[in-house]
Amino acid sequence: MGWIFGFLAYILFHYVVSWVLKKTMKLEIMTGGDEMWFLDDTRNCHNIIAYHRYEKITDIDAFRQTMMDRVCIFPRLKSKVVKAFGKFMFKEMPDQEVRDKVDDYMPVIDGIHDEKALADCMALQQSSRLPLSGTQWRLFFVPNYSETESLFVYKVHHSLADGIANILFFNDMTDEPKLEGYP
Repeated sequence: MGWIFGFLAYILFHYVVSWVLKKTMKLEIMTGGDEMWFLDDTRNCHNIIAYHRYEKITDIDAFRQTMMDRVCIFPRLKSKVVKAFGKFMFKEMPDQEVRDKVDDYMPVIDGIHDEKALADCMALQQSSRLPLSGTQWRLFFVPNYSETESLFVYKVHHSLADGIANILFFNDMTDEPKLEGYP
């Protein structure tokens, strides 16, 4: 019976500590699964890479601003990774700090006009780690992919999202009707 009380005390302690860290320091303790993804290295980066095509975008600054508005809704997407108390944690940054780095988090790339160049860009992004001092995602805009299309290459560290979460994220980034059967 004593082990049950010990286990319940541990769980209660963990949740109280998590709540205090979140409310006072904007720190979110990573789950064991999330923290495991940070054990990657340059030979095996745990990045998820995708791209999304759009009709030709003429006002790239307005488009980037719209995307930043949508990203800033999600606390984890506004977070950087810190190590505190011997554990990796997400630290939520203020909206303005994220918005001030739009050129870092949403850079514009020229020179990609075909599938080969796009594949090369995605391969390079797949094999490079993002610095822990910033968000663990990037949206690389390619405004002149073709005469009729623009696209963005989306890079996210696996600690932020899995495949289903990425589908939902892409759905939230578009103006199209929401996918049926998804929240």
